[in-house]
Amino acid sequence: MAVASLLWPSFPLDVVLSFCEPAALFAFDATCRHAHEAVNESLRARVLRMLPPSQHALLQPEQPWRELYRAMHAGAPLLCWTRAPSLDRPRFAHSTVVYKSHVVVFGGRHGPTYLNDVATLSLRSLEWLPDVTRGARPSPKRAHTAVVLGQRMYVLGGGSDVCPGSDEMHELDLELLEWRALSRPPGWSFLGHTCVPVGRSRLVVFGGCWWGDEFKVTDELREYDIEMDEWAAPAAVGAKPCARYRHSMVCVPGGKGEGGGDLCVLYGGYVSTWRDGCPRLDGSWSYNRCDMLTLDTRTYSWARVRLSGPEPLPRGAHSCVALGNGRLLFFGGGILFFDGVEHMEEDCDELFAVDTTSWTFETIEPRHAQRGGERSAPSARGSHTAVVAACAGTLGVLVLGGRDYNRGGSAEREIHRGRADGWLLACAAAAPDALAHDATAAGS
Repeated sequence: MAVASLLWPSFPLDVVLSFCEPAALFAFDATCRHAHEAVNESLRARVLRMLPPSQHALLQPEQPWRELYRAMHAGAPLLCWTRAPSLDRPRFAHSTVVYKSHVVVFGGRHGPTYLNDVATLSLRSLEWLPDVTRGARPSPKRAHTAVVLGQRMYVLGGGSDVCPGSDEMHELDLELLEWRALSRPPGWSFLGHTCVPVGRSRLVVFGGCWWGDEFKVTDELREYDIEMDEWAAPAAVGAKPCARYRHSMVCVPGGKGEGGGDLCVLYGGYVSTWRDGCPRLDGSWSYNRCDMLTLDTRTYSWARVRLSGPEPLPRGAHSCVALGNGRLLFFGGGILFFDGVEHMEEDCDELFAVDTTSWTFETIEPRHAQRGGERSAPSARGSHTAVVAACAGTLGVLVLGGRDYNRGGSAEREIHRGRADGWLLACAAAAPDALAHDATAAGS
C-alpha cells in the first residue's frame, strides 16, 4: 500500500497497481473512490488473464470481480460446487482442452468400450455439438494426452484392450476440423504419461506405462518440435523423479526455473511396485506418490520441492489446473494400495491447492449448492478431466466425467465404468443459476 501511495502521483494508477501484491491492492482499495474503481479494474484484468481472449465476452459484464479474484486465489470458503452440463456420454481417462469458446473432449473409455470420438461443448449455448471431424483420426484409446498450441490439438499415446501402449501422434486442426497423423516418437509406446506445451512450438512428455506381457513404467523424458515434426530425448539433470504413470504435470503461468526456462510442476502418480510408493497410516503400502518436483524446460533440470502445510493422501489419476498467482488446484484421483493380502483400489473426492510462491499445501472445502435438500457435489472419482473456462457467464474450473469404480463388480464392464456428470467449481458469489436445470447427469 505504501509503495502504491508513493508512486501514484508519478505514474498512471493502473501501471502502479499491476505491480501490487493482492494484500496491497485490497488495502489501497479503501483509500478513496478513485482508488476503489482502479483496484476493481486491476482485479478484473487479473481474472481475465486466466482465460484466452476469445472467452472474455462469455463473462457477464457485472461480475463480482473482487470475490471472483479472491476465490480463485484464496480458495475456501469462497468457492462453490454447482452442476454443469453433462458429457454427451459416460467416459473416463479421456482428454479435455479449451479452444476459443469451446470445450473439446476426445476418446476415453466406458466399460469395455474404448472411444475415439470428438465431443465439443459450446460455452455460449452450453450444448454439445456433433462430431464432424474428418481425416485419419487416432485409434480408440484411453489415458492418452491432448494439448492445444495455436489452432491445433495434439493427441499422443494412450491404450486399449488391444493396444497395451500406443506411439500414435495426431493433430486436429480445430478450425478446419481435420485430423492428420504426425511422426511417432521412436522407441516410445505408453499410456498414462503427461504432455505439456512449452513456448509456441514444443511439447514436453514425461513418464507413462505399458501393459504388455510384462508391466513397464518409464521415467523417460521426450521433446517434440512441432515446426520440425521431430522427436528428441533430452538428457535431464538434477533430482530426477522415479518412473511413474497417471501423475500430473502443468506449466505455472509466468513461472521460471533457475535456468530461465518455463517452470513445469510434476505431482503424484502411480509406481510399478508398492516398495516405491508411500506408506499409509493404517500400515498398508500404496502404489502412489505424493512428491512434487519442478522441471526447468530450458536446461531440463529437475528439482525436488519441499512442501509445508497439511499433506493430502498420495494419489494418481487426479486432475490439476493452474490458476492465477502461482496456484495449482488438484481434485480427486485414485489410490492403489496393498494391505498385505490383496491389492485394493479406491477413489477420493479431496480438493486441495498448492501455492507455488511459498510451496504450501492448502486444504479447500468449498460450499455445496443444495438440490432438493441434498448436498450437490461431485462424488469420489479418478481419471476425470478439469479445465479453467468461462461457463454460464462466470469463471470456474469445469470437471467432466471420470471413473465410476465398482469394487464389487464381477466383470470388467462392471468395475470400470465411466461417468457423464459435469461440475463447475466457481466463486460462490457468482455461482451460475443457469446451470441449475441440469439435474439428469448420468453416472453421478
